Amino acid sequence: MYVGGNNYVSKLNVNNYKIIEKFPLNATEGEHCSEGACSNVITVIEKFQDSLFVCGTNGQKPRCWKLRQNDPDNEKIYIFFREKNSDTNPEADPWISRVARVCKVDEGGSKRFFQNIWTSFLKARLVCGFPEESLYFNRLQDTFVMHADDWHDTRIYALFTSSWNSTAVCVYSIDTIEEVFENSTFRGYHNAVPTPRPGTCNRNSRSLPLATINLVKNHPEMSDWVHSVHYTAPFYVSNNNYVKIAVDRVQAADQCMYNVLLLSTGFGDQSLCPPGCALLPVLSHRLLPRRLHLETQRPDQSLPPDAVKLPAPHPSHDRRHVRQIHVCFSGERLHQRGEELPPYTTQP
Repeated sequence: MYVGGNNYVSKLNVNNYKIIEKFPLNATEGEHCSEGACSNVITVIEKFQDSLFVCGTNGQKPRCWKLRQNDPDNEKIYIFFREKNSDTNPEADPWISRVARVCKVDEGGSKRFFQNIWTSFLKARLVCGFPEESLYFNRLQDTFVMHADDWHDTRIYALFTSSWNSTAVCVYSIDTIEEVFENSTFRGYHNAVPTPRPGTCNRNSRSLPLATINLVKNHPEMSDWVHSVHYTAPFYVSNNNYVKIAVDRVQAADQCMYNVLLLSTGFGDQSLCPPGCALLPVLSHRLLPRRLHLETQRPDQSLPPDAVKLPAPHPSHDRRHVRQIHVCFSGERLHQRGEELPPYTTQP
């Protein structure tokens, strides 16, 4: 079911009325409207062939749109990175982690303004740490994306380090990231936000109003921060200096599916973090050269029923240097072994 609102068309699940997807439709004629009537109130929604026919007030200059569910013009790219901190306070961390968003159809500005430069580039701070204690892990090292059937449920697992040589993993929702970019104010900017709102995808980016382009140029950072889904604390904290992260979807002995974290250092050590690893021991292993080459294509009968099957290629899969890794666990107990094992065998 589709419902029209203020600057949005929402797609709802008719069973629980949960919002499945939002289609932003900001007013494009805000400069002609009187104060307090500059929004785009959706007035008509009709199904038309393979799309929706949508009309709105458009800031007192009514307009209609043909809305496609899979609209390539509205596709966006998300960039996770760290940059030098502009805060000169000696107590501030020299690095700060960000997530940025840019439209795929962005072709830059006109020849006079922003030529060959993105006109939709916005960025926000990624927060990983303990906000109540103002203790943060500011140095982003690696990310891993767990895609979902509904893109709103997509999760980004991010690996951070700190100035005191600790590591943390925080998990972010793509829906939360979108919420910040769509609704946050712009840091350092205190006037009315121009229309179209900076960051809105526009195929003809060279025709964007100067006010929109100047706001992107001078104030691309959002005021709101992007918090993790756990908010008050990281998903996992360790004193090991991890540099790589991967996430595998596995079926445990209780027949339930779990996300398992694989964390790697730059010295050949790898840790397996099963569900609840913040409270349980983590399986840590040194990947030994010239030992076991774990191949999941082997027949299932060569493995015990509580073994985890990892798809190949896998972060632990290195054909140049064959290495050993033990990755077995069950819903009842954790297997933690450090001894070398014969090829293709496991030990309870």
